[in-house]
Amino acid sequence: MMLLDRSKRILISGLSWVGKNSTSIYVGMFVSLVFATILLVREIEYTTKEFGHALDKSQIIESYDDLVKDLNGLEDFSNFQDEVINNLKEVTTQQEMALIQARSLIAEQSDTLVYQKAVIEKLVEYLKKIGKWPPDIDPPKPVDPSRLADESRNSI
Repeated sequence: MMLLDRSKRILISGLSWVGKNSTSIYVGMFVSLVFATILLVREIEYTTKEFGHALDKSQIIESYDDLVKDLNGLEDFSNFQDEVINNLKEVTTQQEMALIQARSLIAEQSDTLVYQKAVIEKLVEYLKKIGKWPPDIDPPKPVDPSRLADESRNSI
């Protein structure tokens, strides 16, 4: 029983203290509520900023991924261009070798023509010496187009 009496006394004295200090308690609760509201608003603002930063970071990462894809594409295209350039170099080298061979053949043929010209000139000089130049050759006879047409029809 004593415990019960003692509990009653504590409760009564507590209620009387609350009654005497009710204004202070209400002011304290109001101030606590105001500060809790301010803290909540600040936390919401901070979370909003952090969410914005996270969104910015995700956009930057997306942009970075796109750039990496573009760079990979550029690298592939650059490798393709390198292959094309190397193939063109090979073709150019082959063409250069063909030109060198063609120049060599032209030089040989030019030498042959110079030699043949010298031989013909000597022959003409000899024919002039013996009185056989210019040669007595009948002029060419004109070609009859109708005869050519008949020959081509007969050959078909």
